[in-house]
Amino acid sequence: MVDAMRFGCFMVFSAVISALAVQAQRPTADCQAQPQSQFIGDRSSCTFTRLVDRDPRRIPSEIPTVSCRCPDSLCSLLGDFRCREVTETFPVKYKRGRQPRYRSGTVKVTIACVCAINRSIRSPYENIRVGDTGPS
Repeated sequence: MVDAMRFGCFMVFSAVISALAVQAQRPTADCQAQPQSQFIGDRSSCTFTRLVDRDPRRIPSEIPTVSCRCPDSLCSLLGDFRCREVTETFPVKYKRGRQPRYRSGTVKVTIACVCAINRSIRSPYENIRVGDTGPS
C-alpha cells in the first residue's frame, strides 16, 4: 500500500514538473499556429513552409518538399510531443552529359512536419513511459 502511494505521489509530481516545463519551453513567433492564415503550413501545430527541390539534371527535375520551421519544439501541452520531420527517399535518374544516358540515384526529402512523441521502451505498467529510445 505504501509503495502504491509513493508511486502515485511520484506520478503527480512528475506531471506537475512536466506541465511547468512545457509552459516554459512553449515555442514563439514562427512556431505558433496562426489560425487566420490562408496557408496550411501557418495553421499547423508544427508550422512548415512548402518548397520545391529543383535540379535540372535530374528526373524528375522538381520534387515537392517542406521545411519544418521549428523542428524539435514542443507542440502539445500533453506530454513530450515535439515537431518532427518525416522524410522519404525517392528514386531519381541523373543525366550524364549531353547524351541520352542516365545514372540511377536517390534523393531524401522532408515530406511532412508532424507533432509526435518519441518512441519509448515498454513499461511493466500500462500506459506509463519509462524511457525514451531517442528521436525516430
